[in-house]
Amino acid sequence: MVEKSLRDRAEETFELAIKLTADSSNLAGLHQKIQQCHQRLHEPMRVAVVGKIKAGKSSLMNALLGESVVATGAEELTFNVNWFKYGETPSLV
Repeated sequence: MVEKSLRDRAEETFELAIKLTADSSNLAGLHQKIQQCHQRLHEPMRVAVVGKIKAGKSSLMNALLGESVVATGAEELTFNVNWFKYGETPSLV
């Protein structure tokens, strides 16, 4: 059995919720909110990682990304704000 991804499971759940609330005038507000949330599932996600110096923020980002993208070390290396954006080919901008 192939396990479904979290995104696939969320998609199915939203589709079911939209279907179940579509024909009820009493649930019109809920139906609209579910549709809005469903749309957000397909939009880029923004995540902020903040904390004290040398708290492991860069290590956390590398763990979330599944590869060593953010510099880590004994010295303070990421004292500036860094933005990461998905791309098909890894690159520095």
